[in-house]
Amino acid sequence: MTTVDVLEVKTRLPHLLTEVASGEEFIVARADRPVARLVGLDDAARARRHLGGLRGQGVIANESWTVQDVEALFSVRHTVDVGHDEVPPPPPGSSPNPYLGR
Repeated sequence: MTTVDVLEVKTRLPHLLTEVASGEEFIVARADRPVARLVGLDDAARARRHLGGLRGQGVIANESWTVQDVEALFSVRHTVDVGHDEVPPPPPGSSPNPYLGR
């Protein structure tokens, strides 16, 4: 990839576009710092990611989750060891998981 200065791009744009159309790529620099890449439209379109590009390529296990399974999964109490202290239990009458709202 060739690096070209902004001033050179301004003066030689038609010539650079001809080279880009034939597959050449350029880095455009301002004060020796890269600011852009000049590539052909086909190359840029191929490089762009699009939503749903992996559709149909993954496998989802055929499992049946019940509401009780999900509640059990998210209501498990975890303790954190912070200087030998444990996380205090929730106040009486509150849900063990605040996201369940029960």
